[in-house]
Amino acid sequence: MRREPLLRKSRFSDDQIAEASLRLQCRNEIVVYGDIAADAQTWQTLRARAIAFIDNAHTKNPERAGLDLKELRTALRDQPPEVFEALILHLCADDFVRKGPVIARLSHRPALPPDLQLAATKIREALSKKPFDPLSRKEIALNPHAGQALRFLIEQGEIVDVGQNVILLRESFEQMQNAVVAFISERGPSTVSDLRKELRTSRRVIVPFLEHLDRAGITKRNGDERTLHERLVRDSFEHESAKLN
Repeated sequence: MRREPLLRKSRFSDDQIAEASLRLQCRNEIVVYGDIAADAQTWQTLRARAIAFIDNAHTKNPERAGLDLKELRTALRDQPPEVFEALILHLCADDFVRKGPVIARLSHRPALPPDLQLAATKIREALSKKPFDPLSRKEIALNPHAGQALRFLIEQGEIVDVGQNVILLRESFEQMQNAVVAFISERGPSTVSDLRKELRTSRRVIVPFLEHLDRAGITKRNGDERTLHERLVRDSFEHESAKLN
């Protein structure tokens, strides 16, 4: 439980409680982590259960970056937020690491199992046929194996999830981004139609792609036109100035 409410309810002084807590810690009877104080055996049992769930996730889905923290919390029967957070911090102080929404062993390296490698190859091939106007995510992930392989490729950064059912190979995404920046730099404010024609893609792809660039601070929408974000223009100017000096 949290230590602060415990202190407020106690008739003992802070010094007496601190001394007693230290004595119990030295005897390995309690665990104190952050604002949480727990019976040592109860805490170790909870920690062991969490580790078992994480290890099982690594074994069952070696292609994934780790176990989703929401899944772990549900598996642990929805511990109070402060207890769950203390548990995660305790794990990450040892052999585990938090990576965004997931937790994994430090030694874990995502890898596609043999039964998903063919699916990954087919996804790469499908997206490379029309790199600037590829099949939609739904058309790619037609079965569980394809879905798992696609998730792996996205997590590893090989494929970019643009949004609105659009996915692109990383190389294609970067080529499109560079083309947009070059076009706007040369022509000035540009419409969706201008950029769609320049990239020879479809409206289905270019609209979410440009919205992705807006969110990333590459482009900025002004009505029906896109300009380069002020930060990008400033960085480019500073880079050119440095070259001249």
